[in-house]
This record gives sequence, C-alpha cells and structure tokens, in this order.
Amino acid sequence: MTACRHAVVSASLLAWLAASPALAQGAPSSRYTRVNLDQPPCKSAPPPVEGFSCVGVAGWTLNVGFPAFGATLNFSRDKGRVSAISPTDGRQVPIDELAGKTTTIEWRGTTRGSVFEPYAAIIRVLVLDARQRQEMIEQGSPPPSARRAQILMVTRLGREGSCVVAYVDAQANPAPNALARAAADAAGKARPCPVEQVEIRGVETPVLSGYIR
Repeated sequence: MTACRHAVVSASLLAWLAASPALAQGAPSSRYTRVNLDQPPCKSAPPPVEGFSCVGVAGWTLNVGFPAFGATLNFSRDKGRVSAISPTDGRQVPIDELAGKTTTIEWRGTTRGSVFEPYAAIIRVLVLDARQRQEMIEQGSPPPSARRAQILMVTRLGREGSCVVAYVDAQANPAPNALARAAADAAGKARPCPVEQVEIRGVETPVLSGYIR
C-alpha cells in the first residue's frame, strides 16, 4: 500500500509540474543580438525616411530614426505582412545616440520547446539632460560641456505592441544589468502596454529623472 501510495503521489506531482504554466514555459533567460547600423541584419529604411531597421529575434525589429536632432528608437514586430517596417512606425522614444557604433540588445523571454519568445528588450543608449538637450536644439549642436549619460532602456514586447517600461542609469548603479533584467521580467508578466508611468530602477540621477519627465 505504501509503494502504491507513493506512486500515486509521484504521478500527481509530475502532472502538476507539467501543468504549471511557469514551469511549462521555463525560467526567464536571455538571448543577445549585436547591432551595427552599417552591417546586416540592419538595413536602411526606404526613402524619404532617414533611419535603419535591425532584425532581432522572433520577428521583432529595432527601428532607429534620425530626426533633426538626436535619434529615436522603437521596437515593432513583423507579423507576416508584406509591407516593410520603418522607423516611423509606432511610438518613438527620443535619445541622443546608441551607446557605441556596435551595441548589444538583450532579449528577455522564455523558451517553450525549442522556441524562444521574448517579452522584453534591453538596450544601452546615451541621453543628455533636459537643459543640454534644449541648448542643442537652440544652438544646432550639443554644448561643449555636454556629458551624455548611459542609460539601459527596458522595453516591453507584447501582442499589444511595445512600450518603454523602465530605465536604469548604467553608470550610477553597481549592477545595472541585473536591475534592468528584474524590470524586464516584472513588466513582461504584469504590465501590458501602454504603461502610465515609466519606472526608474536603482538610483534616480538628475539626468535620468529630467529625461523621462
């Protein structure tokens, strides 16, 4: 009877584990793609748009646009349509530039079977504080004393689209990547787009607080 009871309990436990959504999907993990606007998988947007589209994972694309000053970013998903994705699609997030000619996108998601499905993307960008950005617009170029802050931008990726959910100052925090991943994992499960307030994880520096407000 004891062996039989153990067998029943074991079978029930295995059935519960298999049915558990969290365990069925697997633990959060990361995939990485490198972005260099001059090389594949990035390509120039069709005229008259000035910008680039860089293919990532699971159909998601990073779009980089270049307006009169600075740059803009957004993530969009190709759902099988013939029309190309351009940097003008969706909500644009203003930045000054990517954090280097070649930068890395960290995709956070879960794997079901052999398929990785991202729910967030993390990318490092450079931004000016609000005063220096205004000076740049008025003078036509950044002020000589301009110091760009390195920011990790956390974007939620969902069926309803994409939106920025959190920022982390990469220079003011001792473990900025861990903070960004925690924000990505929390937003990926519980904060569908659009969000009412973009979150600041870690130290709220003057540049960062002025940038998002």
